[in-house]
Amino acid sequence: MEVYLNPDAFKGEVDSFKATTGELASLSVKDTVNANKDTILDSVSELIAIVNLFNECVEQYMALSNKDVAEMESLREKWVQKDLNLANEMDG
Repeated sequence: MEVYLNPDAFKGEVDSFKATTGELASLSVKDTVNANKDTILDSVSELIAIVNLFNECVEQYMALSNKDVAEMESLREKWVQKDLNLANEMDG
């Protein structure tokens, strides 16, 4: 079995993954939290609790995604280095 990795295409996939997860990081919950200042409805308090929980989940997902990106970039670097070493060994 052969496995081929195109380092440039893989870098594109990593960059695409970073861009996609970056969109989640840009979500803001300020407006929803600030809505509670203008109302005393229990439903808004419940909404804020849900939004805060969602925000915590997004933060945890972003931390995991950033770790994934670092691992992918490390994998790519190791793969390129291994290919270079093999090429040098074959040349003599």
